[in-house]
Amino acid sequence: MKEGFVLILVLVIVGLLTIGVVNYNYWVRTKAVSANNQLFDLKTLYLAKAGINYGLFCLQNDEEESSDNLNENWAKIEPFNLGEGKITVKIIDESSKININNLLGKDGKIDKTYEEVLKRLFGLLELEESLLPPICDWLDADGTVMPDGAEEDYYANLSSPYSCKNSSLDTIGELIMVKGMDKEILDNEEKGLLNFLTVTSSNGVNINTASEEVLEVLLDDSTVAEKIISRREEEPFVKGEISKFLSGTEASKKANLFTYKSNFFSLDVRGEVSPHYQKGIKAIVQRNPLKILYYKVE
Repeated sequence: MKEGFVLILVLVIVGLLTIGVVNYNYWVRTKAVSANNQLFDLKTLYLAKAGINYGLFCLQNDEEESSDNLNENWAKIEPFNLGEGKITVKIIDESSKININNLLGKDGKIDKTYEEVLKRLFGLLELEESLLPPICDWLDADGTVMPDGAEEDYYANLSSPYSCKNSSLDTIGELIMVKGMDKEILDNEEKGLLNFLTVTSSNGVNINTASEEVLEVLLDDSTVAEKIISRREEEPFVKGEISKFLSGTEASKKANLFTYKSNFFSLDVRGEVSPHYQKGIKAIVQRNPLKILYYKVE
């Protein structure tokens, strides 16, 4: 009887020890995986930061003084290896886009010229024109609701209410707060509004870097837009050439909408370590004097 009790006791102890060992092994493995993930997360973060610094270096050491164009080194950076990882750097000229804050005139009312430009852009991107009035209401200073628009009452009655801005946008991502907007409309790889709109530019749209869509909606002339693309591929526009090139066409009246140099750029950088670890950073910078206006680790 005594020997049986001892045997049972030994089996219980062995069982408890086995459970303890298994649990401890699981805890150790979990901690090891967590530590490994943190290590690779740190590696990819520093790769991405290195990419940001490299992008800034390319912009600061741009030797082309007569214009900013897509033939320059900053505009065609190839992915490169650093240590155990790979870095991808994409620099976009913010002046290649339409500044949506130009919709708001100095009097706090909507500028009709830019309203028509945005209507053409929405049409070209196959977006509902009814998406534009809420943007206008978000920007304009008054509380009058445009047809299909939205002012304070609409946003105050949402399940998570907030105020209508009634002022210019601080970041282009703020558009997600406007009635009717969603991530697909903004972030679509080809037709997302964020590819064509900005809040960070000055002195007009850069004719050397603007997309054909932006050129077309600004000029309201697809033929002239195509001619600009063909010309700049051979020889970028420099000071004094924009008006001359557009003279003799209806588009000549809109030469003042363009520039040939830029000072604001967005950097989309990704650090990667095999097999599947990656970290991204997005930044918007002013080149001269150098200033980081927006910085987000993704």
